[in-house]
Amino acid sequence: MKKIVFLLCAWIAVVRLPAEDLFPKSGWKDQPNPLASPHAVAGGEIRVFAGQYPKSFNYYLDNNAFSAELFGAMYETLLTMNPVTLEYEPGLADQWSISEDKKTFTFHINPRATWSDGKPVTADDVLWTFEAVRNPDHLTGSHKVALEPFDPPVALDERRIRFTAREVHWRNLGAVGGFSILPRHVFEGKDFNKINFEFPVVSGPYRIGEIREGI
Repeated sequence: MKKIVFLLCAWIAVVRLPAEDLFPKSGWKDQPNPLASPHAVAGGEIRVFAGQYPKSFNYYLDNNAFSAELFGAMYETLLTMNPVTLEYEPGLADQWSISEDKKTFTFHINPRATWSDGKPVTADDVLWTFEAVRNPDHLTGSHKVALEPFDPPVALDERRIRFTAREVHWRNLGAVGGFSILPRHVFEGKDFNKINFEFPVVSGPYRIGEIREGI
């Protein structure tokens, strides 16, 4: 019996867990956007030239620059990018890790991340959004292409979600860290192809007010 226990312990001692790189790196501090005006005040307005009136404000359905900017102001992504250094920084996720083989990406959602109705942003929201974009019945066009290299993500718990790519590519982190997350409890059960102008619950700093077409 003692011999069996000894051999088992020796085997366990040499098992090597997969290595992961954890981000953001030690010493990182959140800083104001260097391109933003220090005089900006809460409750202000943002004005963007739209050109032709878009058929949808849902960037997943209408791939144009105006809808992208508007949608990005309403719905945040897991990661953001520093506009000066172009390095990835925390967004909805306050931490993320990359596996040693560069194929697996695990995100931890910030506990303070909430929707405008007070409900927490969860891994289930991320999973639902991924599946909505990838759904062949949804007119999400090129957005499907960015997420195609990944197997369906796995929600490890309420705050953690893991993506695994089928092959290594420099775009992978940006793909899974950069798609806008939608609130499952608001849009589940609705026809995704008809979610165009009503977005009652958001995670970003702006929400749509009055819409006056043609002004």
